[in-house]
Amino acid sequence: DRGTAPRRAAAPVVSYRDGEAAVLLETVARARRSSNGWWRAPCPYCLMRKGRPDRKASFSIMAGSGFYRCMACHVEGFLRDLPPAIERDAPSRRDPEVKVVRPPEGYYPLSFGPGETALALKPARDYLDGRGLDRGLWGPARIGACAAGRCAGRIVLPVLAADGETWGGWVARTWTDGVSDRPYINMKGMPRDAILYNQKILHEEGDRPILVVEGVFDALALWPDGVAVFGTPARNQIQMLARAKRPVVMVLDGDAWEKGRALALKLRLLGQRAGWVRLPPTLDPDQVPRDWIDAEAARLLAPPVRSLNQT
Repeated sequence: DRGTAPRRAAAPVVSYRDGEAAVLLETVARARRSSNGWWRAPCPYCLMRKGRPDRKASFSIMAGSGFYRCMACHVEGFLRDLPPAIERDAPSRRDPEVKVVRPPEGYYPLSFGPGETALALKPARDYLDGRGLDRGLWGPARIGACAAGRCAGRIVLPVLAADGETWGGWVARTWTDGVSDRPYINMKGMPRDAILYNQKILHEEGDRPILVVEGVFDALALWPDGVAVFGTPARNQIQMLARAKRPVVMVLDGDAWEKGRALALKLRLLGQRAGWVRLPPTLDPDQVPRDWIDAEAARLLAPPVRSLNQT
């Protein structure tokens, strides 16, 4: 049906008994490095599942995440313990370094002080109210506005580093539609490939999914679970999402769901629990009921558990 997410579920989490775990560990110990962080070994389950032994080293393990998959018999899952050689081969788990920047000239936070009461910034407060953004999130998101300088007449949304405090950049939007031919402007030189909007939640552990969107206002509509990639995710951003401690669900604009599916599949190959939500055509995440998005995300991330002994 139009407007519903594809029914394809995330890769199932494979369960195994102690004996099966020992077989997996023995297999991984014989693995040899391939490319792009993958290690390969003959699959110990092809004989059981396909009726013939694997002679092509089809069993692949991703260094760092422990995600494994056999390209022949399609068994897959996550291994809790990896040999030191494979662990050392894992890519860095640290986020890229972000240079500390200052807020734009004339910036005032709208949640307190002059920004909360100044008449010059009343249009900014009215604009946010008109978009239905609860005033309770203005403070946590550091939402501000400028009445002077380059960003005069614009809402300012800080792009904070992983600590949730350090400014790594900012995005500014005019609070009066039709006045400027550039509704959005970004800080000059902002390293968009090394930072995400609301990046700190990537380091929070839990099962509640991170909802990845294109723009910052879409992320605010899904606060505190929304993360914005500023359009199409860059390579470093994809790696950061793959290392997130919570599952990731792509919630791109309605006409970009196929891009979201491709990104989710790539994250799965990198060992992340990931899925994608297909929004109704032409609609953005902030135009769709939040309850519906949450329900779709939960459904996509609830695959059945199966045993390695199942064929």
